[in-house]
Amino acid sequence: MEHRRGHRLAISQPVTIHSQQTSLGNFPAHNISAGGISIIDTHRRLSKGDFVQLQFYENHLISDFHYTKAIVIHRNDSHVGLMWVEGSTSLKSLLQTIVKVAA
Repeated sequence: MEHRRGHRLAISQPVTIHSQQTSLGNFPAHNISAGGISIIDTHRRLSKGDFVQLQFYENHLISDFHYTKAIVIHRNDSHVGLMWVEGSTSLKSLLQTIVKVAA
């Protein structure tokens, strides 16, 4: 079942991913939508069903970042599909910022 129907925006922003208070590192984002995000994970650090926290940096500034939670719903050899598990005002604001930067 496709969990991310609708428009996806191609992006190339790095995303830091945390699992249970441990940073798994930085991952290049592939695309983003209102339903989730696709990231590149060639080292296979994430598995289907993992709950993670994503850290996004606005304009690549470490002092201005946003967190959001997601679950891994798809994985292949190089990409991981994550679905947002919480909708919030900060997530909507983050998506608007990413769209503005990508435009």
